[in-house]
Amino acid sequence: MARLAPVTATVAPGQFSTAALENAQVRDSVAFFLNVPYFAGYQTSVQLIGNAAWALINIDTETQDFDGGHSTVTNTQRWNCIVAGVYELSPVTAWAANGTGIRGVRVFKNNVAIPGGEGLVAAGSVTGTTASAFTSVQCAVGDYIEIWGYQSSGGNLNTQSNGEAACALTCKWVKN
Repeated sequence: MARLAPVTATVAPGQFSTAALENAQVRDSVAFFLNVPYFAGYQTSVQLIGNAAWALINIDTETQDFDGGHSTVTNTQRWNCIVAGVYELSPVTAWAANGTGIRGVRVFKNNVAIPGGEGLVAAGSVTGTTASAFTSVQCAVGDYIEIWGYQSSGGNLNTQSNGEAACALTCKWVKN
């Protein structure tokens, strides 16, 4: 069953505070806000991406997955919303060294691009290139988030996953 964000109840004049009311209003709210829904994952295996086409990026490792919205076995490119609300999304793509063309990242909800969720950057040549974006989106339980990468080096190009630079996604719940 999906976890729900706390909702403040209206208390009527003359209503007495009970243990159940205190638990619902104080204890449960504090517990939720100390452990808001959060996912952070990244890619540990390079992925070959074709030239001048957007490609779905695999996220095969989790550092945090508070509500179990991501699988490292099935649909590894996807984070599923378990708690409804507004989420801040930070997608990143990291690319092998190649100084030609541009690199990009795009974030999708339910296979539809999210406005403001794209980042493009000119390629770097010495250590590789990262492209990032930052946006927020309203998610219902069951919605899913994916990142796509783009490169125009003139040929196939690997993503980078050396520990310091890797394709990654973070999703943080911020409000109902």
